[in-house]
Amino acid sequence: MHSFIFNPCINQSGGFDGIIFTSDIDKNKKLYMLSLDQLIKIFEAVGNDCVVKVEYKNYSPVRRSTPDTSYHRFRSTCMC
Repeated sequence: MHSFIFNPCINQSGGFDGIIFTSDIDKNKKLYMLSLDQLIKIFEAVGNDCVVKVEYKNYSPVRRSTPDTSYHRFRSTCMC
């Protein structure tokens, strides 16, 4: 995701409460917020993941003449 807005949420006591963000596409529609607890759960899930295989594919769903229209897909296999 390319963030148009990505800022920390700081409470009145100066503590970190989470982050607010939005993408380039949603910048005029939505503002998302992840709390500190949600961020911790995400980092724990990623940090505790046991990746045993990673695949990389370069593909283009629609054939075009310019090379910059290709898409990249990563897939990992986990066994924990």
